[in-house]
Formats: sequence, structure tokens, C-alpha cells
Amino acid sequence: MADVKEQQLREKIASQKASIVNLPTLTSIVDETGLSSPETKARAQLIKELSDNEEQLELLIESERVAAVVRLQDELHPPEDSEDCPICLETIKHVNNATTIRFYCCGGFTCTKCSDERMAKYRAEGFDEMYRGKCPLSCVCKGETLERDESKYVHYLKEAADLGHPRAQRLLALTYERQDNEKMLLHYITLAASQGDSIACCLLGGYFTNADCGLPKSLILAKHYSEKSLEVDSFDSISAYNFSLASLHLGLERYEGVLNIPGHSPIPTILFWARKAQEGESLPIKGGATKLISIIEAKVKGHCANCRKEAECSSFKRCVRCLGAWYCGKECQVQHWRAGHKVDCIKRK
Repeated sequence: MADVKEQQLREKIASQKASIVNLPTLTSIVDETGLSSPETKARAQLIKELSDNEEQLELLIESERVAAVVRLQDELHPPEDSEDCPICLETIKHVNNATTIRFYCCGGFTCTKCSDERMAKYRAEGFDEMYRGKCPLSCVCKGETLERDESKYVHYLKEAADLGHPRAQRLLALTYERQDNEKMLLHYITLAASQGDSIACCLLGGYFTNADCGLPKSLILAKHYSEKSLEVDSFDSISAYNFSLASLHLGLERYEGVLNIPGHSPIPTILFWARKAQEGESLPIKGGATKLISIIEAKVKGHCANCRKEAECSSFKRCVRCLGAWYCGKECQVQHWRAGHKVDCIKRK
């Protein structure tokens, strides 16, 4: 079925490209008729339809790659229906979120009974002796200090990862990264991302941005995985910055450098997520986001988004909803909203 869908998309894309190859360029139409003219909008719509199909094709191919990774993992490590609790050694039938509580430290788990006992002890005494020296991952108790055993860490982390825990899969992937093992890094980071691990999605988006781990450079997939990361954690400044950058470069690539066509403008979205990135703690990300915002704003605030009148002495007012468009007056703002800004505008939170 996927092969049929892929072939259909390829044929549709080829047909769309053939139908527009001899049409005037978008920039020439904009220069002749303006940003909001019916001719500009019609040409931009053709570009959007082609871009949407190209995006569907890349996402379909990526879904096939992910499915192949998951199939390989299931073949090598068939899902188990039962496991022994590492604390009480009782067999847990039908291991799932209802019958187990996962360790945040390592990706391992205990039965719900042991977890309840631990919490009761903690509430009663404020101290937990129950797990001391019994972590099923890598810690060996020596008095008051837990010492890390790297070989045990990797061994038990792989067990947890192969049991299907996404956080363990992501941590194992990063262990392989330190060992320069790109094949296993990509394998486990893909597994973690396929289960919605936000950090794994962020990392995978970065790999597609920079063509790392043997992956092709893809702005579409960089944007896709950054967006998946933000769906889980909207305060992830790295994903916010990567998403804004991917949106910028896709917009430039698709619309021939024209980013301010009403109804097709990525500017409000770019600025929204760049501002989100500014809120993070990473200085390089904050700096990159600040620079990106300055570049975008410098390009658009010097003229009215609707009539293209040049600003004089910074007298223009901007859209208070998205802070991504500037206007010489209320009339132009209303016209621009109706022309398509209502589609592009994204409310600040």
C-alpha cells in the first residue's frame, strides 16, 4: 500500500512540475501585479500544492524508514509479555504502564506494589532505603555513596532500551554517539523518536538539518521532527529554534525568496518560535534566535505589509497578535487581514 501511495505522489508531483515549468516566476508576477493580486495568489497556491505533495512524499518515505527500524528491533528483541520485578522478584504478567512503574534514572521498572511501598516509606520517613544498592541498572552501594559502573550501565541500559522504554533508547543512542557508532545511534534514536520522546525528536531533527548519521539533508524532516518535539515540550528552545530556521529556509526555497505573500507567509510562525527559543537558557540558541528575529524584522518593518509604503521615523504600528506585520494605518491592516494575514497570523502566548 505504501509503495502504491509513493508512486501516486511521485506521479502527481511530476505532473505538477510539468504544468508550472513554463509559467512566469512568482517574483516576476509579484513585481508586476503586487503581493496581494489574484495572479500572485494563484501562483503561490500552485507552489503550495506542489510543496504539500513533496512534503507528504518525504514523510511517507521517512515513515517507511522508521517502520523498518521498528521491525528490525522486534525481530532482534521480540516484545516480552512478562518480566520479574527487580525488587521483589515477583513475575509481572502483561508488562505495561498499568502493571509497572518505570525508573526515571535508567529506564528500568518495578511492579506497582514495590513502587507503592517505596512511596509509603518515603512519606513516613522521608528517606528511602528500599532501593539502596538494588538499582537494576548500574549503581553499586558503598556506604552513603553510589558509584557508577559504566559496563553495567550500558548493559542494563540496553536491556531497558530493548524492552521498549523510549528514554532508555535515547540514552543508549547517546552512549553509542560517544563511541562514534552512527549506525546504532541512529537505530535507537529513531526508536525513541517513534515513541514520541521529545529529546529524541529534537536530535533527529538536527540530524536531518545537518545531514548527520548518514541521513540526507531534509528541511522538511528537520521541521517535522522539531514540530513533534514541540508538541510534547513547547518550551524546548533548541527545537523552537530549529523549527523557525527550517520554516525560514523552506519558505525562501519554495516561494523564490518572497516571504510576505498574504495567506502564504511563514514570517509570523518564524518569529513566534524564534521568540520562544529566546526564552531558553542556552546562550548560543538565544543568540541565534535574536539574530534571526533581527534579520526578519529588518526586512519587513520598513514598509507597510499591505500597500508597501515605506516607513518614516518608525511610525508604523505592527500587528499586536503576532508582532509579525507592520502597517501605515488601520485601513491597510484590515485589508491585509482579509487578503490572507488571518491565515498566517499566530497568536503570541
